[in-house]
Amino acid sequence: MHEKMVDDDLYFFGESYRGCCGLCHIIITCHLTLIAELVKLVTLFALLGDLHTVTVFYVTITVISVLLAFVGLIRDKFALLWPYLVLKMLEATFMFIAAVIIFVLMMSGFKSRRFLADTVRMRYTALKDDQALGVSLLFFFLLVLLSALNAFFIRTVFRCQRYLKKKWMTGYLIQRRYAYKSFFGR
Repeated sequence: MHEKMVDDDLYFFGESYRGCCGLCHIIITCHLTLIAELVKLVTLFALLGDLHTVTVFYVTITVISVLLAFVGLIRDKFALLWPYLVLKMLEATFMFIAAVIIFVLMMSGFKSRRFLADTVRMRYTALKDDQALGVSLLFFFLLVLLSALNAFFIRTVFRCQRYLKKKWMTGYLIQRRYAYKSFFGR
């Protein structure tokens, strides 16, 4: 049986964890993902310009989870990536369900399209019926795009979390082996 040594090639498992189509390490990819998340938040906040309670709550929770993920990456604590992963899973699920609802309402018939147009016009009062349907179609494509982007973010951060967990476990096993050697003398 082959034991892994610190200088052994099998000890270094990090090259199998690559991101961005194999261009960089998964940690760098996770940093880029979190920076892209912050850019997405700033863009969302600048485009919407809302200061409603729900928007401020969403932005606050997302910023806290991104900061926790950054701390987890810096300190190699894989458990600190869970809040970001859970938030992104909930967000991707909500966006996918909303996109499906918009698609079903657009394809169901005149009354459902009218309901969709009235719903959009409740928020944007200056729109006409055909413009409201165009805005709802734009919302559909935006929700699909953001759902796919969140799925990519989830995949990247989850792979990074697995890497950090494996790295932590390898360090733990090496320290335990050295403790056994010093205690038992082998």
